[in-house]
Amino acid sequence: MRSLIKWYLNPLVIGGGIVLALLLLLIVFSVLWFTRPAPSPEPVATVVLYVVRVPTKTPVNVLSTPAYTPTPTPLPGAIVIGSRIRITGTGDDGLRLRLDPGLDSQIMFIAPENGVFVVKDGPREGEGYLWWYLVGVDDDAMRGWAVSDFMETVPEQ
Repeated sequence: MRSLIKWYLNPLVIGGGIVLALLLLLIVFSVLWFTRPAPSPEPVATVVLYVVRVPTKTPVNVLSTPAYTPTPTPLPGAIVIGSRIRITGTGDDGLRLRLDPGLDSQIMFIAPENGVFVVKDGPREGEGYLWWYLVGVDDDAMRGWAVSDFMETVPEQ
Protein backbone atom coordinates (compact mmCIF):
# COMPACT_ATOMS: atom_id res chain seq x y z
CA MET A 1 0.00 0.00 0.00
CA ARG A 2 2.82 2.41 0.85
CA SER A 3 4.54 1.81 -2.47
CA LEU A 4 1.29 2.62 -4.27
CA ILE A 5 0.94 5.91 -2.33
CA LYS A 6 4.59 6.77 -3.00
CA TRP A 7 4.06 6.15 -6.70
CA TYR A 8 1.06 8.55 -6.79
CA LEU A 9 2.87 11.21 -4.80
CA ASN A 10 6.04 10.99 -6.87
CA PRO A 11 6.93 14.49 -8.17
CA LEU A 12 7.77 13.12 -11.61
CA VAL A 13 4.32 11.49 -11.95
CA ILE A 14 2.56 14.71 -10.85
CA GLY A 15 4.71 16.87 -13.11
CA GLY A 16 4.21 14.50 -16.06
CA GLY A 17 0.44 14.60 -15.55
CA ILE A 18 0.43 18.40 -15.55
CA VAL A 19 2.58 18.58 -18.70
CA LEU A 20 0.34 16.01 -20.44
CA ALA A 21 -2.82 18.00 -19.50
CA LEU A 22 -1.30 21.26 -20.78
CA LEU A 23 -0.26 19.57 -24.02
CA LEU A 24 -3.82 18.23 -24.57
CA LEU A 25 -5.31 21.67 -23.88
CA LEU A 26 -2.89 23.23 -26.38
CA ILE A 27 -3.92 20.71 -29.04
CA VAL A 28 -7.68 21.25 -28.44
CA PHE A 29 -7.41 25.05 -28.57
CA SER A 30 -5.23 24.88 -31.68
CA VAL A 31 -7.76 22.72 -33.49
CA LEU A 32 -10.59 25.05 -32.46
CA TRP A 33 -8.61 28.15 -33.54
CA PHE A 34 -7.74 26.87 -37.02
CA THR A 35 -11.19 25.39 -37.77
CA ARG A 36 -13.29 28.40 -36.73
CA PRO A 37 -15.49 29.92 -39.45
CA ALA A 38 -14.36 33.05 -41.23
CA PRO A 39 -15.90 36.26 -39.87
CA SER A 40 -18.95 37.36 -41.81
CA PRO A 41 -19.12 40.87 -43.20
CA GLU A 42 -21.29 43.45 -41.44
CA PRO A 43 -24.92 43.21 -42.57
CA VAL A 44 -26.21 46.05 -44.68
CA ALA A 45 -29.01 48.01 -43.03
CA THR A 46 -32.40 47.53 -44.65
CA VAL A 47 -34.93 50.31 -44.60
CA VAL A 48 -38.49 49.17 -43.99
CA LEU A 49 -41.23 51.56 -44.98
CA TYR A 50 -44.75 51.05 -43.66
CA VAL A 51 -47.61 52.80 -45.37
CA VAL A 52 -50.47 53.45 -42.99
CA ARG A 53 -53.77 54.63 -44.37
CA VAL A 54 -55.48 57.27 -42.30
CA PRO A 55 -59.18 56.55 -41.86
CA THR A 56 -61.51 59.03 -43.40
CA LYS A 57 -64.65 60.29 -41.79
CA THR A 58 -67.65 58.18 -42.73
CA PRO A 59 -70.90 60.08 -43.07
CA VAL A 60 -73.56 59.02 -40.59
CA ASN A 61 -77.14 58.74 -41.69
CA VAL A 62 -79.01 60.27 -38.76
CA LEU A 63 -82.41 59.12 -39.95
CA SER A 64 -81.51 55.42 -39.85
CA THR A 65 -80.34 55.48 -36.21
CA PRO A 66 -83.17 54.99 -33.69
CA ALA A 67 -83.37 57.72 -31.08
CA TYR A 68 -84.44 55.30 -28.35
CA THR A 69 -83.21 51.79 -27.76
CA PRO A 70 -85.51 49.95 -25.37
CA THR A 71 -83.93 47.71 -22.76
CA PRO A 72 -85.33 44.20 -22.87
CA THR A 73 -87.42 43.16 -19.89
CA PRO A 74 -86.33 39.80 -18.53
CA LEU A 75 -88.85 37.01 -18.55
CA PRO A 76 -90.33 35.98 -15.20
CA GLY A 77 -88.10 33.36 -13.62
CA ALA A 78 -85.07 34.32 -15.73
CA ILE A 79 -81.73 34.74 -13.98
CA VAL A 80 -80.40 38.29 -14.28
CA ILE A 81 -77.84 40.35 -12.37
CA GLY A 82 -79.34 41.43 -9.06
CA SER A 83 -81.86 38.60 -8.85
CA ARG A 84 -81.99 36.19 -5.92
CA ILE A 85 -81.58 32.52 -6.66
CA ARG A 86 -81.90 29.30 -4.68
CA ILE A 87 -79.59 26.30 -5.11
CA THR A 88 -81.65 23.29 -6.14
CA GLY A 89 -81.19 19.83 -7.61
CA THR A 90 -77.84 19.02 -5.97
CA GLY A 91 -79.15 16.60 -3.35
CA ASP A 92 -76.90 16.70 -0.31
CA ASP A 93 -73.80 17.39 -2.42
CA GLY A 94 -74.30 21.16 -2.72
CA LEU A 95 -73.11 23.39 -5.56
CA ARG A 96 -69.43 24.19 -6.05
CA LEU A 97 -68.71 27.92 -6.26
CA ARG A 98 -65.46 28.45 -8.15
CA LEU A 99 -62.84 31.19 -8.47
CA ASP A 100 -63.40 31.51 -12.24
CA PRO A 101 -66.07 30.11 -14.59
CA GLY A 102 -64.84 26.65 -15.59
CA LEU A 103 -64.73 23.11 -14.29
CA ASP A 104 -60.96 23.23 -13.77
CA SER A 105 -61.10 26.40 -11.66
CA GLN A 106 -60.37 26.31 -7.92
CA ILE A 107 -63.38 25.54 -5.68
CA MET A 108 -63.89 28.42 -3.26
CA PHE A 109 -67.02 27.27 -1.44
CA ILE A 110 -69.73 24.60 -1.59
CA ALA A 111 -73.19 26.15 -1.48
CA PRO A 112 -75.74 24.05 0.41
CA GLU A 113 -78.98 22.82 -1.14
CA ASN A 114 -81.70 25.53 -0.78
CA GLY A 115 -79.04 28.20 -0.07
CA VAL A 116 -80.06 31.69 -1.25
CA PHE A 117 -77.64 33.90 -3.18
CA VAL A 118 -77.62 37.16 -5.16
CA VAL A 119 -76.41 37.17 -8.77
CA LYS A 120 -73.61 39.76 -9.15
CA ASP A 121 -72.12 38.98 -12.59
CA GLY A 122 -72.64 36.84 -15.64
CA PRO A 123 -73.61 35.05 -17.62
CA ARG A 124 -70.41 33.56 -19.01
CA GLU A 125 -70.29 30.52 -21.23
CA GLY A 126 -67.66 27.89 -20.64
CA GLU A 127 -67.24 24.18 -21.18
CA GLY A 128 -70.86 23.76 -22.27
CA TYR A 129 -72.35 25.51 -19.22
CA LEU A 130 -73.76 28.93 -18.39
CA TRP A 131 -71.96 30.41 -15.35
CA TRP A 132 -73.15 33.12 -12.91
CA TYR A 133 -71.20 34.86 -10.15
CA LEU A 134 -73.07 34.43 -6.85
CA VAL A 135 -72.69 36.09 -3.45
CA GLY A 136 -74.40 34.81 -0.31
CA VAL A 137 -77.35 36.84 0.98
CA ASP A 138 -76.38 36.49 4.65
CA ASP A 139 -72.62 36.00 4.27
CA ASP A 140 -70.78 37.78 1.44
CA ALA A 141 -67.74 35.53 2.03
CA MET A 142 -69.76 32.80 0.29
CA ARG A 143 -69.03 33.79 -3.31
CA GLY A 144 -67.98 32.31 -6.62
CA TRP A 145 -68.95 31.22 -10.12
CA ALA A 146 -71.59 28.50 -10.40
CA VAL A 147 -73.41 26.58 -13.14
CA SER A 148 -76.96 27.81 -13.80
CA ASP A 149 -78.33 24.26 -14.13
CA PHE A 150 -78.74 24.10 -10.34
CA MET A 151 -80.39 27.50 -9.76
CA GLU A 152 -83.95 28.78 -9.60
CA THR A 153 -85.04 32.35 -9.06
CA VAL A 154 -86.58 33.38 -5.75
CA PRO A 155 -89.36 35.97 -5.78
CA GLU A 156 -88.51 39.25 -4.00
CA GLN A 157 -89.92 39.49 -0.51
